[in-house]
Amino acid sequence: MLDEVWLRARRVLVHELEASGLWMETASFNSLRTEQKGVGERLKRQLLREVLGESDYAFLSSETIFGSSNHHYRSKIPFVLAFGYELGGGLYDLLGGPSDQTATIGELCSIFNLGICTFDLICDHYPDLFAEFSEKFNESVILRLGKDAEACQTLAASANQVPTAELRLLLKIISWVFFELQRVAPARRQMAQREQQDAISQDLSLLLVDAYRAEINSATSREMSQADLIEISRSKSTLPFTIINQIAHTVAAPQDQETTRYVDLLASHIATIFWLADDLSDVVRDLQAAALNSILVQAGSKTRLAPDPAQDRSVLSRLLDGHYIEGVSEKIGKAISSVNRILACDKEHSDQAGHFRKVVLFYVRSWL
Repeated sequence: MLDEVWLRARRVLVHELEASGLWMETASFNSLRTEQKGVGERLKRQLLREVLGESDYAFLSSETIFGSSNHHYRSKIPFVLAFGYELGGGLYDLLGGPSDQTATIGELCSIFNLGICTFDLICDHYPDLFAEFSEKFNESVILRLGKDAEACQTLAASANQVPTAELRLLLKIISWVFFELQRVAPARRQMAQREQQDAISQDLSLLLVDAYRAEINSATSREMSQADLIEISRSKSTLPFTIINQIAHTVAAPQDQETTRYVDLLASHIATIFWLADDLSDVVRDLQAAALNSILVQAGSKTRLAPDPAQDRSVLSRLLDGHYIEGVSEKIGKAISSVNRILACDKEHSDQAGHFRKVVLFYVRSWL
């Protein structure tokens, strides 16, 4: 039954996207995979080495980091970096920001995306590490980091004293991201009024706090309504995309409200795509790990109360007999179609929009 759910989740989505002309064909996928891996390897080799320092950068090659998740984590790094880079730089370009800042925004979002993935791994699978981590990083720290460059330097310095390598890596990533956000502030002041700048910065800080809370709630949720659990799942997965979009706004500071609305809508659809694609592709793994998953919640999963979640045959039966997988696949297809329509309307940035569309289609297939 587990195998059939795993296969069905992939088969139904592929057929849904193929029927709509939204499934990237293999030759294009392989070509873009080579390109994206190259982008990610360059970011890892140059930028991530700078962020972590030589000794901790070398530790990424260790077969002991993150234990049983080692291979999965290390193999994903180039694509996690490349995905963040493409999203941040792409949204920034579509907002009409000065082109000399595109790479800067892309790099900032690439490291942010790696930080989110690392935080997610620790929060979901390493409770002891998370308890140690939360002593150094919490909501009050986030708010200080958002407005105080010295707080970023203090966190970076304290990270070097942390004996646990996984936490040391994550704290270095976090301090670097916040320091970079502070660094781009002078350029932002030249492009926007002070009031607008402060509002954007405050919004970004609050979004980061919301993302932190959503991550905690996803790992600790127990007796909640179905609607509340689905909302936690949605927030946890979509807020990182909202934050990347906000980072792009922070530097681009668009004056055209129509452009702002169009890019916000685009980012919202992209967030929905990858929230649902992630839940669909991980539906079996999340059942086995008792992890929060919106599809399992809809199918009546009580994973956190079961001694062996993978033996919850009633949930497996409902997934196979019901319309849950088909419904999610349809929503993903509709969201991708909406992204295509929005990008097709952008005649001013047609080259960037065309590349952005290919990137979205590539990562949807890559997710599976």
